[in-house]
Amino acid sequence: MSTYEPDTVVATQPQLSPFRPYAHQSASWDALSRDFRDEPRAGLLVLPTGGGKTFVAAHWLLANHIREGGRVLWLAHRRALLRQAARAFLTHSNVAHPKPRVGTLRISSADGKWSMVRPDHDVVLSSIQTASRDEQYDFIDAFMRMGDEPRRPLFVVVDEAHHASAPSYYRLLTKLRQDGCPLLGLTATPVRMDEADERRLHALFDGHIVHQVDRPALIDLGILAVPTFETVETKVDFEREFTEDDMRHLERYGELAPNVLSRLATHATRNALIVRQYQQNATKYGHTIIFAADTLHARTLASELQQAGVAADYVDYTRGDSQQIIEAYQSGQGPKVLVNVEMLTEGFDAPHTRTIFLARPTRSEGLLSQMVGRALRGPRSGGNERAYLVTFVDTWKQFEVLDLEYVLEQGEAEEPESKTTPRGPTVPIPHELVHEVYRLLMSAVTAETTGIFECLPCGWYAWEETLEDDARRRLVMVYEHQREAYAALLDKHPTPESVGEKVSEDRARQIVQDYFGDLPDPLPRWADIEAILEARRNGADIVFYTFDEKKAFDPKIVAQQTLDRALIPTAMRDHLIEIWESNAACRSVYRQDFRRFQDEVTNALNDLLEPPRPPTPPEVIKNVPRGAPPPWPVTEPGYSLVRIRDDVVSIRKNFPSGAPSHGPLEWSRRPSKVTWGFYRHSDRKIVINCVLDSPDMPLYVLEFLMFHELLHAEMPHAGHDAEFRQRERAFVPSDAAAQDAEKRGIKPGKAPGAWRALADMFLDSFEHHYAPKKPGSTVSY
Repeated sequence: MSTYEPDTVVATQPQLSPFRPYAHQSASWDALSRDFRDEPRAGLLVLPTGGGKTFVAAHWLLANHIREGGRVLWLAHRRALLRQAARAFLTHSNVAHPKPRVGTLRISSADGKWSMVRPDHDVVLSSIQTASRDEQYDFIDAFMRMGDEPRRPLFVVVDEAHHASAPSYYRLLTKLRQDGCPLLGLTATPVRMDEADERRLHALFDGHIVHQVDRPALIDLGILAVPTFETVETKVDFEREFTEDDMRHLERYGELAPNVLSRLATHATRNALIVRQYQQNATKYGHTIIFAADTLHARTLASELQQAGVAADYVDYTRGDSQQIIEAYQSGQGPKVLVNVEMLTEGFDAPHTRTIFLARPTRSEGLLSQMVGRALRGPRSGGNERAYLVTFVDTWKQFEVLDLEYVLEQGEAEEPESKTTPRGPTVPIPHELVHEVYRLLMSAVTAETTGIFECLPCGWYAWEETLEDDARRRLVMVYEHQREAYAALLDKHPTPESVGEKVSEDRARQIVQDYFGDLPDPLPRWADIEAILEARRNGADIVFYTFDEKKAFDPKIVAQQTLDRALIPTAMRDHLIEIWESNAACRSVYRQDFRRFQDEVTNALNDLLEPPRPPTPPEVIKNVPRGAPPPWPVTEPGYSLVRIRDDVVSIRKNFPSGAPSHGPLEWSRRPSKVTWGFYRHSDRKIVINCVLDSPDMPLYVLEFLMFHELLHAEMPHAGHDAEFRQRERAFVPSDAAAQDAEKRGIKPGKAPGAWRALADMFLDSFEHHYAPKKPGSTVSY
């Protein structure tokens, strides 16, 4: 997997993309073109985890916006999502050809910063935590105005858009929409738990869904794996040891306290059960990710697995080599089992992962859904036919653990915002001591698995319904233990008249209890019961299909049959027609569109004849500065620091209380690589780097530097605190400097700190134009 620097520019080539899009991805592109080509509107693209949201959006933007000179602001709440999106833009950069280059800049606390944005950055990928600060809008506004006229509007994308109703997102996105930016949200579900949040989300995106594909549809097509749920009962009762603080924490936050998770992490019997569950089913489970309670739990489980002969390792945010271990796992050459602490959720991709072990209980729907998504790649997207989702269930009375199947059906929901957890005084315990105590506990482990329930999907009910003149295919997945109860329910309601009045939520919930109440989890969702009875009430033709029936028209299997029989094109078409006419499930999956089925088989045949090759990594363009800025001609006197100072202080808005006193004004005697200028407190001297005394330097940049150092003279004890930065944003250049900027094609935006942002951006991108600043280095002032 390619790893790119935060600031990367690549060259494009006139090559076709090596990727063949799935039908739902092509349909998403068509919908995006229909909705966003002519006006700056807003909308949501809803694709389940594994459906390729990032690829779909990046590819479309490269082909339809960046290629035509547009720019993109990509917002996400996690750094891993920014890395994933940047990789998508750079990997598929050839789609933007004949545009010669595509540049991306990642901005977060650990990457670049907003003042590093340059005109050759087509895509800025920023954490919402960084972008939402008020002073950063000066830079966003400047980025919005980069490029030649007529300028395409800045296209804004919100990854995991169900987070967008949070206040930090909402303020920024509202402002961007007011400035005419089109807004696209990417999510696996547009629904949130909180009604107020849902209303804000609806308002931000105009309640408009650009295109939507549900999870069962992609399971049908083999793009996502068939989820198989296994529940392992540990019979461990942690609540017997609950303290009053533990109960208060649970009542306040709805989650287990850290010290409860620690007890779970060091429970030798429970850990032995987890290790044995994998060891006894290693062939079935294959590559597995285990989600642990905390770092000690992850480290312990990895060690126990290793002692049992399993190739295992652990990662968490405190381990320096975590990224290397993750990449080794992703390549298939590293550990078979990877234990982690909430690290491999969003932005992580390893299609060969077949199994998820949930070894920690949680009430977070967002966290659970992200965990589940790590194993859902189907065979057609490089994954597995089945995904095994294994939950280890303890005995809880006060703490209601969420069920994985419930979360999978609900889709990805918002992860609760972090809350301050009350902590008492802590005493560090050496890891060696903890390990020795654990070893002694292990010597007494004799418990066996007390109960395993395997939940196998066996098929699905399907029907067509009309919604706003659009035919939509609805699916309800059925698990083996539910099949007889579903059949009894439909036998009881054979006609529209037998259903009676519209099915309410209360009635649907009661039906779940009446028909499925004696069954183990998972039970059907009440919404599925409502949907299937409403379909019967509306006279829809409801048909049940099994997964075994699917194998008869699996595109890969049919393509292999074509090769094995050496069928000529006409014979191949006859074979496909025979499958089509004899298999109602095939017609249902492909929505009565034979051409679509034929295209899928043809693509699978092409893959067998010429497997898709991974794309050639694009050529990264290394920055080579042009050399030192040119000196003034001998007939020109150059910039006067005294005149620059006089012009700056003459503007009352810059210094409302009058010009601050200072010492001598001087150019540095030689070019400096470490500072653009400084105010020296000992003698109050102001020195400006002599490398900037050049006709290539905009006058407003020199005036801003002078203003900055004069602020230090006026506020000698402020440093660069919040008050200083706020004053800095108020900088206004002289008329002469504004005219000089206009001659150079530089126009400020309307943001309060527009001139300050332009000056910062010029200085922080200096190394892309001139020496002596080293690329990637920081120069202070």
